Formats: sequence, C-alpha cells, structure tokens
Amino acid sequence: MCRWLAYSGSPMLLDAVLYQPEHSLIDQSLHSRMGVESTNGDGFGIGWYSDDGGG
Repeated sequence: MCRWLAYSGSPMLLDAVLYQPEHSLIDQSLHSRMGVESTNGDGFGIGWYSDDGGG
C-alpha cells in the first residue's frame, strides 16, 4: 500500500495530519481491510521543517 501526502499552508505539526484524523495514514496502513498483506516491513520515508523545537 502506498500513500502520499503533501501540504502547503499555514504551519502545523506533522502529528495533525499523520495521527490525529479519524482515517489517518497511520490508521490506514495498520488496519487495511482490503489487503491481506501485513504492514510494510521495508520502511518508510518522511521529511519536514519545524520551528517548534521538536523536529
């Protein structure tokens, strides 16, 4: 399963788009109902800019 996410707008924490939504990308990858494959064990990539000191 591949998912792409791009955001351009007011600054926000990455958590707000990856974890908080009801059908977040994390939830989709861990609870896929259509696939019988397990979660991708090969890894993933992520990049961001942060001014809050947490990145």
